[in-house]
Amino acid sequence: MRHAALWIGILLCAGCAQESEKIAESPANPATTKAPAATPPKTIPYVVNGEATQQLDLYLPKNADAKTPLVLFVHGGAWGGGDKRNHAAMAYRFEADGIATAVVNYRLSPGVKNPVHVQDVATAYAWLVNNSNQKFSPMKIFVMGHSAGAHNAGMLATGDFLLKAGVDSASQPKGYIGLEGIYDIPNLIKVWPGYKAWFIDKAFGPETNWAAGSPTRRKLQNKAPWLVIHSTEDELVDLAQARDFAAHLKQSGVDVTLNDTATGKHDQVINSIGDAANPVTKQIEDFIKKHS
Repeated sequence: MRHAALWIGILLCAGCAQESEKIAESPANPATTKAPAATPPKTIPYVVNGEATQQLDLYLPKNADAKTPLVLFVHGGAWGGGDKRNHAAMAYRFEADGIATAVVNYRLSPGVKNPVHVQDVATAYAWLVNNSNQKFSPMKIFVMGHSAGAHNAGMLATGDFLLKAGVDSASQPKGYIGLEGIYDIPNLIKVWPGYKAWFIDKAFGPETNWAAGSPTRRKLQNKAPWLVIHSTEDELVDLAQARDFAAHLKQSGVDVTLNDTATGKHDQVINSIGDAANPVTKQIEDFIKKHS
């Protein structure tokens, strides 16, 4: 019964199975798309003649200029689902507070495996650095992700993906924000063994690849500050993922803030970011302002 409940939860909340892609590509919650935009987003391909998934939606405040910070947001979906369109309300909230946002799509499993997902995110980041056009600062970019998206953020911080994409040291991220993240694949499978067949094998391949794809087990390459957030009510990812990763960051000399007392189910945490009264929204915006 426990595994059956988890399977239903994965389909509804993570969109990892192939047959649930239509769910993942449509708004997960009507509240995430109904907020009015001060400036409509632009959908931009970040790879010339790339695949349809290699696009981002760019939201710019009305008074955006060369000093405006930008959040590059990476959606979740167990590396096999999810879509940038599901996070409009979050982007509109940041836009209203003077923060530009790029919500990125990337190629999905089982069509590709780690580290292709994070390579796409790095390519999108490089595109933003090279195409700021005085509408945001290429030296004030923050990487934020939810669930598998937080894993991608962790991989960026523990690898040379951005350098290989052509991002120089001056334009490396000013900070990282992870919500309900997966940071240690072997430990995830110990707690949730059913995930192996459902999506880990599709996204990472055999167990011999798992450690190399786990930010908690990798050396930090970029030591920008981190904000790690995880709900005590998350039904899909255990709290130890965030706590162990935050400890790894601290041991590596990173300025890390861990909020492990947030509330809400796995997807509720990200869907509520569009609410200005949400304490997690305020914590994220304060983190961006502090480090910009």
